[in-house]
Amino acid sequence: MTKPIRILLADDHDLLRAGLRALLHTIPGFEVVAEAGNGREALHLVKEHSPNVVLMDIVMPEMNGLDATARITACFPKVRVIVLSMHAGEESVLPALRAGATGYLVKNVSPSEFEQAIRSVAQGETYLCSSVARHVVSAYLGKKGDDKSSPDRR
Repeated sequence: MTKPIRILLADDHDLLRAGLRALLHTIPGFEVVAEAGNGREALHLVKEHSPNVVLMDIVMPEMNGLDATARITACFPKVRVIVLSMHAGEESVLPALRAGATGYLVKNVSPSEFEQAIRSVAQGETYLCSSVARHVVSAYLGKKGDDKSSPDRR
């Protein structure tokens, strides 16, 4: 029998955490090991509970999700962070990826995609929901076109 994927929930909304916990409880192979209401608490609980995956909100009190993600991924490189946000634009997604997130989901994804994202990230893959992937690819292609060393610019 394989070990469950250990998950830490980090969001400042109690009701959202309760809903995520209830959903995750119904999925075989997932175990919620801790919950945090802010980034500072998330960082402390990662050290205490050694989760495989952290589901991280961006906007939280005391320490925001981006700062918490950067610290978690620097101090605990085996822990994977999936950012859960209402925002899908590159102004939110790119900073999260730069901070070390290996997944990014908007909060309106389906439960099946939510499960797939957690399993993928826990296996070391990167996961971006489709609305987010569009922005990342557009941003990459836009910046690539500005690159003076690009073969297309000769």
